[in-house]
Amino acid sequence: MRCYICNKELVDNPVGDDQCQTHGEHIIHNGIRGKLISSKILCKDCGADYSKDDSAFCKIFAPFMVALKDQLNPADHGKDTYKTLPGSLFDSPTSNLDDPSRLVNARNGVVTPVEPYHEIDGEKITVYAEKHRIDQYVNVLATQLKAEGKDIADYTVEKVTNLHGKGYLAYFFSKGNSTFNDDFKKGIVKIAAEYALHCGVPREQLTEVLTINKDGKATFDCTNTKMFPFIPTSLFDVLYENYRYFYEEGYPSHTLRLFSTSYDNGTAALYCYVDLFSTFQYYVLLNGDYKGDEVNETYAQRLLKVEKPDVSVCDPSDLNIFIREYGIDMSQCTATSYAEQLRYVQECIRKYPPQAYDLSAALKNACAKLQSIAIAALCKKKVSAELDNMLDGLLNDAYGKKVVGQVEKQLAELTKNMEFAEAMRTVNAFTESVKQEYYRKFGFDVIDGEVSNFSLPDYSMKFFVEHKNVAEVYTNAKFSHLGCLCYKPETLK
Repeated sequence: MRCYICNKELVDNPVGDDQCQTHGEHIIHNGIRGKLISSKILCKDCGADYSKDDSAFCKIFAPFMVALKDQLNPADHGKDTYKTLPGSLFDSPTSNLDDPSRLVNARNGVVTPVEPYHEIDGEKITVYAEKHRIDQYVNVLATQLKAEGKDIADYTVEKVTNLHGKGYLAYFFSKGNSTFNDDFKKGIVKIAAEYALHCGVPREQLTEVLTINKDGKATFDCTNTKMFPFIPTSLFDVLYENYRYFYEEGYPSHTLRLFSTSYDNGTAALYCYVDLFSTFQYYVLLNGDYKGDEVNETYAQRLLKVEKPDVSVCDPSDLNIFIREYGIDMSQCTATSYAEQLRYVQECIRKYPPQAYDLSAALKNACAKLQSIAIAALCKKKVSAELDNMLDGLLNDAYGKKVVGQVEKQLAELTKNMEFAEAMRTVNAFTESVKQEYYRKFGFDVIDGEVSNFSLPDYSMKFFVEHKNVAEVYTNAKFSHLGCLCYKPETLK
């Protein structure tokens, strides 16, 4: 094993110039709760060289990390450093970024102005400032009033050290960060490249990311790397992503998909799909003329804590459900009584990694939800008005009016010229085609009742180039969903 940057041999205790210290590299950054660690790709010294870039990338997500801090699985090491968030205070929730606002800092629920200010209303003066600055500002204000021939003693002075509730707070994401685009791209591309290396792809195959000199040392450069957003186009992706917070049981999650895709002309490409917080979704082209073995790898993890069940009073049927859910190998259990068996299962559950996430099962469950809504929506066309109203009530109670309405709208467009039987086959074909090994690699169309696939990254790039306005609407909606989870979770219900 060699470091992909310096090309020295990775060992625990280096003794010569041709060896380097092995290092546990977080493929997805520890600062955003990444849990996949590789000790076979990067040495300690080269890893330290990228610490500044890693920190800048993680800082981008500070508004979400701070808001979710009590719900997140703990970091592997270090402390959270993003405690103070810069932002703007607006008068209205519908304000635009260019509208008048006041720069503020937020920390532990306390919102303070960057610069002190005051308002005079008749005989009352309200002063707004941080606690340690407010008295000094009042003294300065008294001097100013005296110069105007006024006495501050003639006023009632109210001191406000927390602007929480005094307007509508918007946190900065990219505003004020002149290197945002570079920091963001470096972080996403580095995740993609290191995941490929972790999966065994030789560094020589990462031609769009690494430049290797004659001495064997590599330089990481993503200046010209093609990175573009995923855009949902097929039925499942459109329905799933627009209400992913409803369909995805592990929302929000981190997901990586590494795959090669072959073309009719005999060439191939190597892509990595990076999905952070179920929101920031990008394809990275690692090699446009890939010559290696076929690749199809997946990594997914939870971000939020999940309460683990107490099985101490479970009956056998319920216990079997937990055994399947947590993938417990009962062949290793030496219990001679049911009580001992319960203790064994409980201990296995306790040791179960909190970030563990079965993407295949999550997709299957999401498909089941979508399929039940879609089939009921199709059946509504074939039943009486009374049963139609009953189905409406059942669907809305189970899934919510917004979710059901969106499925029915998309379905009506897709099946408008189809007979009932063909529409049913189409829905079943779409949901059955969504499997982990195809996820984000292939998109699906239905042609003459048959499902055909197409290269999703290529189509997403083409769609992005031709419809940037649609892509912007989609990415803004995803951003809004995550923002609501962080600051107004009740609006997602």
